[in-house]
Amino acid sequence: MKIILSPSKTQTIRGPENMKNPLWQEVLSRLSLDQEKVGLLEEQDMITHMLVDKLQHTEASVIKKKMKLKESLFEKVLDDYRNFYNQPVKSGPAVLCYTGTVFKELHVEDYDEASIEYVHEHLMVLSALYGPLPAVRSIQSYRLDMTMALFDTSLYQTWKPIYEKWFKDEDIIVDLASKEFSKQIDREMITVEFLVWQKEAYKPVAFHSKQARGLMANFMIENRISNPEEMKTFNCLGYTFDKELSSEQHYVFKKKNEK
Repeated sequence: MKIILSPSKTQTIRGPENMKNPLWQEVLSRLSLDQEKVGLLEEQDMITHMLVDKLQHTEASVIKKKMKLKESLFEKVLDDYRNFYNQPVKSGPAVLCYTGTVFKELHVEDYDEASIEYVHEHLMVLSALYGPLPAVRSIQSYRLDMTMALFDTSLYQTWKPIYEKWFKDEDIIVDLASKEFSKQIDREMITVEFLVWQKEAYKPVAFHSKQARGLMANFMIENRISNPEEMKTFNCLGYTFDKELSSEQHYVFKKKNEK
């Protein structure tokens, strides 16, 4: 089983040695991927290097226009790419470095050994620069969205063969990502929808959906969920499973208020 998350634009790069929880450094030092996955990641590294090289040779004004960035952020993005290969490289596990709404709900400082091992085995982040990543795989600071038209070939086409290889034999995929990223996986997945009561009706609300996806991922990690049926017991922030609105491959959770 794999759980997929979207990356966040915001990042604070930190390694396991920067965590208050010493288990991160201890556990990650002895975990490894099988050779097939290592080979895939090496293939992904080549694509990442190609994308970085193209960005380094793209006019700054083009990057600013396509990414729609304010001046201060624009300068940081340029610096990140200009210095991408400069030593020492500052990097850290993806799950510890992304800081968006979803990742704020992952209680990484509280994870025990079994939870960290579960993250290593089951959690993946879908990145426009790095491709599909095991969540403990290292990243550097960057900015890139799947929809940015900065290259001759779309990023969807660039990463498509890699996605096919990663997920071709996966029995269960739990989709906690946004459509921008999850649509890269051409497989049946368990999708999850979160609805809140607003103006006399249950509706999806962007912030609450992101928050709930993070809470669900954290729930699965801390409880080491292996059977999707167990996801239906999720009740954080007052969410409850709605059997009538749900189907075998689409789980719907509702809550009455926004507390």
